[in-house]
Amino acid sequence: MYKRQPVTLVEHTITLEITNPFTEIPVAIRKYTVQKEQQVLLAGAVFSLQQKTSGGEYQEIASETSDDVGMAEFTILEPGAYRISETAGPLGYDTVAGDYEFVVGTDGKIQYLGENVDGDANCWTLTHGNQLKPFDLVVNKQDEQGQALEGAKFRLSGNGRTVELPENGEALAVFHFQVLTPGSYTLEETGTPAGLSLIHI
Repeated sequence: MYKRQPVTLVEHTITLEITNPFTEIPVAIRKYTVQKEQQVLLAGAVFSLQQKTSGGEYQEIASETSDDVGMAEFTILEPGAYRISETAGPLGYDTVAGDYEFVVGTDGKIQYLGENVDGDANCWTLTHGNQLKPFDLVVNKQDEQGQALEGAKFRLSGNGRTVELPENGEALAVFHFQVLTPGSYTLEETGTPAGLSLIHI
């Protein structure tokens, strides 16, 4: 619906200016990771929609969390320069800001220089991938009563890496395997305290 506009008459010529109102534009970002060469959609990522101010800084105007199909959706209410950033990854995953900048024109068209746009989505949708964080594995050696037992040895193998603890022959009851990359591992007990049998895990 058009708004009423003033009409100007100059030298028998009528000038009428017609301005089309801006239509709200839905935009979205889809969160995923890759597992066994397959794309897996992720819930729980927090994204921020920010608008560029006259001073050149980005100010948050909305925040959304990705749903069960990995989607976080926003609505653009006016033309301008915008940015979508990830502010928190899902539990167990890293946080990659992305900082995807785009411009929405008065005609509603979006200008974006990146290539991570899903052309099959119902609205203009970015895609954003993340990886699992490195993690630590802690092994506690205990007897049947839950008492700590020192003197065991463990070997952790997987992802092209093998770690044996303890490294210096020290008698330990708690074993820390640190900064492990996501993947499949095998944990073996290679030595036991005196009088105990080996446990294969």
